[in-house]
Amino acid sequence: MIISNHMKRNVVAIRETSTIREAGAVLVKHHIRLLPIIVGLLEHLSIIPPLWFGIILIWMVAALSAVVDNVPITIALIPVIEGLGEAGIDINPLWWALAFGAGFGGNGSVIGSTANIVVVTLSEKTRTPITSGIGNRRGLPVMLVTCVVASVLFAVFYRSF
Repeated sequence: MIISNHMKRNVVAIRETSTIREAGAVLVKHHIRLLPIIVGLLEHLSIIPPLWFGIILIWMVAALSAVVDNVPITIALIPVIEGLGEAGIDINPLWWALAFGAGFGGNGSVIGSTANIVVVTLSEKTRTPITSGIGNRRGLPVMLVTCVVASVLFAVFYRSF
């Protein structure tokens, strides 16, 4: 059986994606030990008006999601949000902040989401492949603009969450 170079690259891309997911799982595993500390820190931040707390959360999650795949970040932060709820904080808007931050933060870098990694790998078959530098230069401004839009929409619709 003859395996083409394209097939070999796709196998490598799948392995790289799996490695990123495994690294995310390790992050989640170690993160579990830090959950009480993170919840405590966020509880202290909760003295900030809830609207601003949600906007800060959008940006914090987006920054994390730009450097680690957005799925592990979301999984890791679910118990943090739940912990804030147990501390008496209204978490309904915070779920939206988590979704906005993780979703849009993944655009910030090539490794921010699995979809980005797949597209970059597939682009290697073209005459103009997407490199990490190009992906990051294009992705970061998109992340910033979408997070600004998400912050504005979060503020406008905050009362309806």
